[in-house]
Amino acid sequence: MSTSLPKAWSVTGLTLLLYFPLLAQIDLPVFFADHMVLQRDRPIRIWGTAPVGEQLRVSMQDRVTVVRADENGQWMATMGSIPVGGPYSLEIKGSTSYRKLQDVWVGEVWLCMGQSNMEWPLFKTDSYEEVRNQASFPNLRYFKVGKSMAMRPQQQLRGGSWQIASAETVGGFSGVAFHFAESKWEQENVPIGLVEVSWGATGIRTWLGPEALRKDSSLAVELSVMENLDIDKVQDSLGNAAVLWRESFDQYDLGLSEDWASTAAATLDWPTMELPDIWERGGPLLVDGTVWFKRDFEIATEQVTQDIELSLGVLDDRETVYLNGVELPTENFSFRSFRTYTLPQEHLQLGSNTLTVRIKDYGYVGGFLGQPSDLHLSQGDWRLSLAGSWRYQWGTPDLPPKPQALGPNTYPGLIYNAMVSPLTQLTIGGILWYQGESDLNAPFHYRRLLLNLVDDYRQQWKLGDFPFLIIQLPFFRTPLADPAESGWATLRESQAFPLARRQVGLVPQIDLGATHNIHPTNKAELGNRCATVAAILEERSPMSFGGVKVEEVQWLDSALIVKFDQVEGSLQSSTPDQIPGFAIAGEDGRFYWATAKLISETSIRLSSPQVISPFYVRYAWADNPGALDLYDGFGLPVSPFRTDKLKVPWE
Repeated sequence: MSTSLPKAWSVTGLTLLLYFPLLAQIDLPVFFADHMVLQRDRPIRIWGTAPVGEQLRVSMQDRVTVVRADENGQWMATMGSIPVGGPYSLEIKGSTSYRKLQDVWVGEVWLCMGQSNMEWPLFKTDSYEEVRNQASFPNLRYFKVGKSMAMRPQQQLRGGSWQIASAETVGGFSGVAFHFAESKWEQENVPIGLVEVSWGATGIRTWLGPEALRKDSSLAVELSVMENLDIDKVQDSLGNAAVLWRESFDQYDLGLSEDWASTAAATLDWPTMELPDIWERGGPLLVDGTVWFKRDFEIATEQVTQDIELSLGVLDDRETVYLNGVELPTENFSFRSFRTYTLPQEHLQLGSNTLTVRIKDYGYVGGFLGQPSDLHLSQGDWRLSLAGSWRYQWGTPDLPPKPQALGPNTYPGLIYNAMVSPLTQLTIGGILWYQGESDLNAPFHYRRLLLNLVDDYRQQWKLGDFPFLIIQLPFFRTPLADPAESGWATLRESQAFPLARRQVGLVPQIDLGATHNIHPTNKAELGNRCATVAAILEERSPMSFGGVKVEEVQWLDSALIVKFDQVEGSLQSSTPDQIPGFAIAGEDGRFYWATAKLISETSIRLSSPQVISPFYVRYAWADNPGALDLYDGFGLPVSPFRTDKLKVPWE
């Protein structure tokens, strides 16, 4: 049998076999791919790896750049700006290698960064159904950076791909980022590329790069420790410690050593809990470990002669069940599955019986998560509810603290190193920043870290003072009856601190919060405001925009007048004779609600019968300042502010 190839294969087949391996010799970062958007009006940087010494011709539209891969195979090409539009093709040709990217557009590229409110998807917002029903979108492309951590700055992202906005895909986009892009497209009619870099519940420390960390002495110490750590080894070590901690529950459980499952155990003086319920997050205990529950029940002759089915509903995390001191066989239940057991007839007693449930909780919440109807005994038509009062006791008061798993907040810089550093060569139009809720334990010191972050990002990108939009936190929690210190207000003040730099925009949303939801769902209005502030920055470059600038305070006998500087148009209020949200204080610093009256386009008169000689002013200075009604000429709410420099509790 002949082994020679057919003639059709002898040329075409061998050509393909030679050609396809060559395509793989040029490697590009994952965001250089089909359907991407590149930044307009700026030189465009393209980089990657190729065979060592390979000369590459990088071309797009009528722009051509020739570069050579260095001794490590790395190369970077910088092309002049390319006209807005598309679709373009980007070609990279070498003598032995070739790559071509299709459907490339030129417009605006914005990094959308922060924690869960930036990550909050469009399908969970108020506007999703309306957006999806449009089924037609502007030329919007979306790249979501995958979550990862690293001890040191990385050059490559671990994953991600460009998506074209459509009715099928847009629900997974960041809600605020999508509406920002939609509004920006309506203003400028240019393609928009959004790069989302987000991770819920992350503090600002993990977003700082090494240079910014070195500026803070306390963080610099942690940075030096990280230089000698391997993230995989740290993760394995912490993971092993967590396993050993779980395995130690039995060793520390007093209920096992003192045989609490026994019907003779002295448990009558145990406290009671109404079940079903969890014992953490509002329950009577704030602990991990084991908790024992006991409940007596009565059965008659009809029930004692047959097995009885026990329904416990959903439990968290694992349990052991005893009937009259006898341990029942445990099934291999999946996490938070519905638990049912059989109470064997041979262990039942006429009259009183004792049911004991020992629950292990490894974190978050523990206990009975089901409904009252889930908790019962049954046998044929007979049914007995077990919902209600159970005795309980904490079994592991001496259990060591739970080892913390490696997360993005464990060490500073972990997100920057893995998810931000690989993007610092990418030409961008600006950054949209929505983060801060996780730093409410130190809201005053947040200002220093945020300023360092803005300065450092601009230094790392080497694009000058590109626009940096900071979304100010909305209101949250129940309004207080009287003025008081506020961590949320202090952090909002800190978010305005970088306005001292050029091209920083503060996006106010003090009126867009939710009393009981830290994730407000009106992302459409917020996205529109972000686009408005971005447009203002572009028009007024290189000036910054946002925050409140008090030009003058005039002290009268029993009142004072605040005159604002740089108010756009004029101050607007539907209740100009009684504007809510203002408080005043004398030099003693005790604040009282004030009667606030708009007396000119830029001036407000304040007074209070409790303050004879007013000296200080605060506006919307609260976690939730209640209903507000003061806007500038752009229709943006006036941001919270204070005229005093009194020391706050977090200072």
